[in-house]
Amino acid sequence: MDDLSRFLPISGRARVDESAVHRDIAPELRRVLMALLSAHVDPAVLDALAERLAPGEGDARGRLVRIIDSTKHRRPAELGEVVLAAIDAGLPVDADITGFVVLHRTAQAPAAIRRALSNRTLVASDAGWRIGRGAEVVAPAADLVRLVYGRPLP
Repeated sequence: MDDLSRFLPISGRARVDESAVHRDIAPELRRVLMALLSAHVDPAVLDALAERLAPGEGDARGRLVRIIDSTKHRRPAELGEVVLAAIDAGLPVDADITGFVVLHRTAQAPAAIRRALSNRTLVASDAGWRIGRGAEVVAPAADLVRLVYGRPLP
């Protein structure tokens, strides 16, 4: 009898080494946040980001540096906020990180955004990933991140 598992969607993909896959997104968040802090970014962008990630008193840059130094487990939504700020600042972001952010956001977005993305496949023309099913929306990864956050495209 034929092995029916070869017809299942997950079993048909190419085998790759996934030993580096992990659950903790804090290293990626730290890397993008350090790039954002070392770039010449509008202080208002840093203030808004610090208020979303670490509300409180004090210097926004200092609060963001404390996040980098922290060993606390970070939420995927926080990585999304940092990646969105980096993209808005014109900084490059790794393909794997943008793919993760778009995947997470498509699952957690408000209903209006999820409805707009239903029956669509988001294809990053510059990052090598695709998410979803249906008609293809092909754009650079940064534009797809903006799209799933409801931001206007450039």
